[in-house]
Amino acid sequence: MKEAVRNCCESGSHAAANNWKGHIRGLLSLVHQHPPAAFSHAGAHEVFLECRYNGVTSALSNRKAIFPSRPGCISVPWKTRQKDAIDTAMDILVKFLGVLEEWDLLSTRKFTEETLRRVRVFKYQRSMIDHELLMWYSSFVSVFEHAYPIEA
Repeated sequence: MKEAVRNCCESGSHAAANNWKGHIRGLLSLVHQHPPAAFSHAGAHEVFLECRYNGVTSALSNRKAIFPSRPGCISVPWKTRQKDAIDTAMDILVKFLGVLEEWDLLSTRKFTEETLRRVRVFKYQRSMIDHELLMWYSSFVSVFEHAYPIEA
């Protein structure tokens, strides 16, 4: 009996996850049809943020880059607004997805001159993400550490 209940729950959660991923693919597709500047205004910007947040969450499980990692999608929708700590962290995450996907591709390739070139680019991109994470930490997290009183 326990086995039947567990199978029912697991299959239901798998179906729900697939439905959510389908929703995210559709949302990404709709947002991708518009230039990044279309998402710099109220209302549309919130749709872009939801797409980016959920798209990154879904893409992490697939280990694939998504279109919001393009430079225009990282800067243009914020023309009229200030980025906060979460927006900046998401910038780093969308770039990380591209590096993660490249790592998976490189780890399955035979060693060639092209692979060596891509490894060099990969190492550079990885170091840039590391630098951005350090800058994010020093800009946002270290500020929060001093914002609260230290209890004895």
